[in-house]
Amino acid sequence: MSQRKQLDEKEYKKIAGKECFICNIVNHGDKREIHAIIDENEHYIAFLNNYPTQPGQSLVCPKKHVKHIFKDLTEPEYEELCKFARKIGSAIQNAFNAERMYLASMGSNELNDHVHFHIFPLPANTPFDEQQFAAFDYRKRGFLDLSMEEKQALAEKIKLKM
Repeated sequence: MSQRKQLDEKEYKKIAGKECFICNIVNHGDKREIHAIIDENEHYIAFLNNYPTQPGQSLVCPKKHVKHIFKDLTEPEYEELCKFARKIGSAIQNAFNAERMYLASMGSNELNDHVHFHIFPLPANTPFDEQQFAAFDYRKRGFLDLSMEEKQALAEKIKLKM
């Protein structure tokens, strides 16, 4: 597995602030080429996070651009998003034999306002001080600098468990 690397936040803000990267991926823009797609259907898409703190950390998103998870999604849309996230999360848990799975809806109006879930496997035997919010902390831990080949291999590992 690749080494950990610190995120250049100024560079990230430049990249993330240009356009909605999720819409770019959905619409087959240039960012789709650098993301390993796990699964998609007419309404939802799942792909590996490009800045993961753990192998298998993924994003699950509605394909339509919505900013507010409870205000902008109808109840049936929210339920379908959750069902899709459950399918992806179960496959990730089985692929990585995770002792616990984390699910979080994050983003910001400044950089990424497209609703998305982070699905995050916690490897077995992770020390308590590296669990929960600490597991997400890319500033402290850095992120895994994965090659496209490594990302594709991880995505395939997850797909085999679906």
